[in-house]
Amino acid sequence: MLDNPTLWSILSVAFGAAPQKPNGRVIHIFLERSQTTPLIVHMRLPSTLPSRKIIRHPAFQALIRDAPRWKMLRLIGDPRILRKDHPMRAVESLPKLEVLSLENMESETVTDFQVIPMPNLCRLIVITPRERIAVQSNFPWTQLTSMRLHGLHNVPSLVQLCPNLIELGLILSSELGEALPNHPVVIRHKRMRLLSLWFVKDPNMPKVKKKLLDMLEFPFDYFCCPVL
Repeated sequence: MLDNPTLWSILSVAFGAAPQKPNGRVIHIFLERSQTTPLIVHMRLPSTLPSRKIIRHPAFQALIRDAPRWKMLRLIGDPRILRKDHPMRAVESLPKLEVLSLENMESETVTDFQVIPMPNLCRLIVITPRERIAVQSNFPWTQLTSMRLHGLHNVPSLVQLCPNLIELGLILSSELGEALPNHPVVIRHKRMRLLSLWFVKDPNMPKVKKKLLDMLEFPFDYFCCPVL
C-alpha cells in the first residue's frame, strides 16, 4: 500500500525562522515516492522571512524542482513566489496548476503584480477576510471557471473579468456589504450557473445578500444559501 505514489503526492510545508524546519530530507522522500503523480502543495510563507533564506532552503529547492507537477497550490501568507518580476524568482511557471488558493496574504495581493504563467489554472480561492484583491494585472481571469471569495472584494468587477466563470462561491459579511459599490450596477453574465453563498446569522445579512444579488444577473440552474 505504501508503494502507491498517490499517498505521497500531498505535501504541507511551513517555512519559519528555525533553519531545520521544514525537513528537506522528508520532502525529498515524498517527492521521490510520488514519482510522476500530480502534486497538491500546501505552503506557508511568512513575509518576515527573507526570500534568500527561503530559496536556499533544501525543502524549497526540492519543491520547486517539481513545480511542473503542482496541480493544486494552497499558499498561506506571502505570495511572492508567484511574482514574475521578483528579483529572486525561483519558479518560472506552473504549467499543470489547476487550483490556486491564497489565504491570509500578509503583504501584497497576488493581482498587484505580474504573475508567472499558469496556463491551466481554472479555480481560484481567495481567503483574505479584511483585504481585497486588485484587478489590474495579467492574472488569467479569463481562464477561471470557478472562484470562491472571502474578503472585502469588488465582486461585480471580478465577475466581469471572468467571462468563462461557471461557479461562484462567496462568504458574506457586513464588511463586504460596505465594500460593494453603492451606485447602481448590474453585471449580466452568460455562463455562470451556480452561486453559493455562505453567511453567519447576522441582522445585516439580508441587506448584504439583496445588494449583491441586485448587481448580478445570470442564468443560474441552482442557488444555495447555506448558513455557517
